[in-house]
Amino acid sequence: MEDIQSLPAKRQRLNEKCDIRLSTCDFREILESDFFVDKTMLIKEVLCDVKDIIVTASKKFGKSTNLSMLKLFLMIEVDESGERITKSIKEPVRDTKNYQLFTNPIPKLPGRKLKISEEIEILNKHLGKYPVIYVDFNCKTVQSLDNVVEKCKNIIHKTYLEHKYLCNSKKLDVDEKYICKKWCSKTEYKLTEVVDVSQSLYYLSKFLFNHFNHKCFVLVDNYDSKSSKFQVENTTYYYISKVRQWIFEKLFDGNERIYFSFSTGISSLIKFNDVYPYPSLQGNKFKNFYGLTVDEIMDFEKRLSFRKGEFENLIKYCNNDEQDRKKIFNIWSFISYVKFRKIKHFWSDSEIVKNLIDMSKILEIQFCLNTLLSYSDNTTAVDFLEKVCINQISKVKEMLLNDLANSCIRFNFLLQNNYFAICNINENTRKVIMRISNNQSRYEIERKLQVHYEWIYKLNFYTLDHCFIHWNVINFDVEDTIRDNLNKICKILNIIFKSILLLGGNEATFHI
Repeated sequence: MEDIQSLPAKRQRLNEKCDIRLSTCDFREILESDFFVDKTMLIKEVLCDVKDIIVTASKKFGKSTNLSMLKLFLMIEVDESGERITKSIKEPVRDTKNYQLFTNPIPKLPGRKLKISEEIEILNKHLGKYPVIYVDFNCKTVQSLDNVVEKCKNIIHKTYLEHKYLCNSKKLDVDEKYICKKWCSKTEYKLTEVVDVSQSLYYLSKFLFNHFNHKCFVLVDNYDSKSSKFQVENTTYYYISKVRQWIFEKLFDGNERIYFSFSTGISSLIKFNDVYPYPSLQGNKFKNFYGLTVDEIMDFEKRLSFRKGEFENLIKYCNNDEQDRKKIFNIWSFISYVKFRKIKHFWSDSEIVKNLIDMSKILEIQFCLNTLLSYSDNTTAVDFLEKVCINQISKVKEMLLNDLANSCIRFNFLLQNNYFAICNINENTRKVIMRISNNQSRYEIERKLQVHYEWIYKLNFYTLDHCFIHWNVINFDVEDTIRDNLNKICKILNIIFKSILLLGGNEATFHI
């Protein structure tokens, strides 16, 4: 694929002037960029189906941005004292910044408005009507129970800060305001106990209900953080799942102050709060709201400049094939290429891929991956995998890397992390037909297999020196030493392959 240097100067300048925002998930900022994609009809899909919902998708498919959009649409806008900005309490809200945000023309697309602006009933009934509890459980490093609790304290602290006005609310009593002040303080929240952490969001829902006299809407991002990657130690999974279980069981269990919740994450294998996820890339009602559809890709083509064949190569690289053959493209990969004019593998250094090297040591996985890599249209069939509770993740990891375990868990891991895509589902045999999803996935799998094989077949200097000693004493000029020479060659080969076997187990065998 050609880089930006090969583009005509005029085209370079055109694309370089584009306002591209890759480092933010804030809906308001992205709306003002040149690469805004209208996914606002997700709001209607969520609000027309009043129940707790989980949607999963791979990294960089717009999950956090969509949550930001939902939050801005639903939240009651208040001033510093916690008083509603709008004068419309029972009537439709039409005098706030967020109303203007969702009804004004799109800044960089004159003459076009957000699709949700045409849904008058949804606007009148839901825009700006809810207290919103927004929680992002993304945590990068955890080592122990104490560390998990500290991470959760920071997360709860940030969530309370969005409702700092509750510290002085006239509708809360002294004890309730004390709890709010403790969680909003820069230092005091760090001194809270585990029991305080477990009750924190439940109390926040209670305080918001008392303040606004309205049920809350709960939005949870990265609900399966760490758990979806099957990467950290089993004991740490236990800590993560246990603390999270304490928090959300208290928040959701019989809490009539919650209207309903919408959560997003990566893993389609993990159920949360007794709710099963919708894997957005596997052909359900949410599939068009994550990533880029064909129509959205073609709309970008009209607005940008590409050399002949460049655009076709790019969409081939970013595509994820689905069971219904409708295409969804990774939005980050596409926009990143337009900005930098080179391929960026967004997950190449992420924790998601670390287990791939370990999995590649299993012969069954090696054989399957090598087969799929050999031809672009090769497929594999695996069994359906039942969902697991988040507190069962430690068992899932054991299965993932256990050579004797059912291969189903491994291939579903590859599926949920976007290495594989579904081609077809056979309901009679309960088999899923999968293939490598796209060129990004193919590159990453090849890279990890290469790392594995380099480690397997690496010979140290001591081994090579040992072989060289035997080689130097071989005399090829004397006929009666042929058998002796063969024996020496056998010694050399056995030294080499013994080293290989010690490193890699069953990777190579040699018999003489």
